[in-house]
Amino acid sequence: MKKRLLYSLLTITLLATPALSFAAVPSNTIGRILLQVQSSGEAWYVSPVTKTRVYLKDGATAYDLLRTDGLGITKNDLSLIPLGIEDRFIDTDTDGDGLPDSMEMAIGTDPNKADTDGDGFSDGVEVRNGYSPTDAKTGAKTVINIALAKRLAGRIVIDVSREGQAWYINPTDLKRYYLKDGNAAYTIMRYLSLGITNSNLSLIPIAAQTASATGTDSVRSMLEDFRQAFLTCDMSLIAKHSTAETAEVVLSSSAQCKKASSVNVESVTETSNSNIEAVLHIEGETSGNKVLIFVNENGEWKFNISAAQ
Repeated sequence: MKKRLLYSLLTITLLATPALSFAAVPSNTIGRILLQVQSSGEAWYVSPVTKTRVYLKDGATAYDLLRTDGLGITKNDLSLIPLGIEDRFIDTDTDGDGLPDSMEMAIGTDPNKADTDGDGFSDGVEVRNGYSPTDAKTGAKTVINIALAKRLAGRIVIDVSREGQAWYINPTDLKRYYLKDGNAAYTIMRYLSLGITNSNLSLIPIAAQTASATGTDSVRSMLEDFRQAFLTCDMSLIAKHSTAETAEVVLSSSAQCKKASSVNVESVTETSNSNIEAVLHIEGETSGNKVLIFVNENGEWKFNISAAQ
């Protein structure tokens, strides 16, 4: 039974986490970067998932945010969200087409060729005007899905098919901005920020101060490692969050690792002082809901297969 449950788990690509409800959080701040205009310009990110704010101290903090708050997305879905270019962020542009080399590599254009598709218009001009820089057909507009962009507004998304490249979906223009690393994320997100007074900022709870932060939030942070494990089949990422018995089963079953098309976290609930239940909805070879149980061992939350039976 344990190995059958683990086999189902190993088919997962973890893509989402559920939203929690917090009162009094101003709706126009959700998913935004906020700058304290009455202080020293401290930056905060308001997570659309938890409705709490995370302090962006520097590039290292921004990089951690990419890992913990990032939502997996396929290359095809990502391509349906329009590209945004932040001109104030200066980066290498070898061919001078108006697109940084790092972005060109992320979207599949040639950083050494100003007009990748050879249609007479530079890649930068085409992106800024909503045309495809990789389709030479005259007037080839980029296909977009505004409903998808609205649903992901304010999220940090991770392209699971392109080595984990990160993008920020700006709620104000519903465009995606490439975050090549922590320093780029910190700089670009500050450029796209919204000023806020200290009194209004105080309405938004700090992440570490939310209810059950030591329980459900701890489990949520583990789920990012679960996502990476299912993407790479590096099952040690799961084993390190497991009870001794679970870890042994996880590592012994690594050869069974397969990917599912998608997985959504339906809920993460603290059912008692010593148990947290995560419900996953899986789409793939076998579709349906799976229940994971995390147990509290001496103050530390661990994944436990036997507890789920």
